[in-house]
Amino acid sequence: MQNSTKCTTTLTNYLLPFAERMHGNGWVFQLDNASIHRSKVTEAWFIANNINLMSWPAQSPDLNPIENVWGVLARAVYAGCRQYNTVDDLKSAVLEEWSKLDRKYLYGLVKSMHKRCLDVIEAGGGKKSY
Repeated sequence: MQNSTKCTTTLTNYLLPFAERMHGNGWVFQLDNASIHRSKVTEAWFIANNINLMSWPAQSPDLNPIENVWGVLARAVYAGCRQYNTVDDLKSAVLEEWSKLDRKYLYGLVKSMHKRCLDVIEAGGGKKSY
């Protein structure tokens, strides 16, 4: 289970090296306002690491394309009402389905962010119907 301390460890070990390698200092972190992202521990970590944060409405599905990916993965992993007896079996299934994701689909989600942001601004921060 992820908590604020584990979240900041993950951000330190994975996000920062990746973001700095790919974008230098010219990037903005997109939060989904989950409680572990808004905890005092995590917010202090963002400040200490000079992370630019995107301001956005709480729990906005239109600004969180990973939710689309989780939905695709969940439907594939549990297709035909499949169940798993062990965590390792479930992990293997998730990794297998992850490897099958069409990279064009993932790229399309990333590419759609500009329009998604504009749509949410147009809706005054509210949810859009697509």
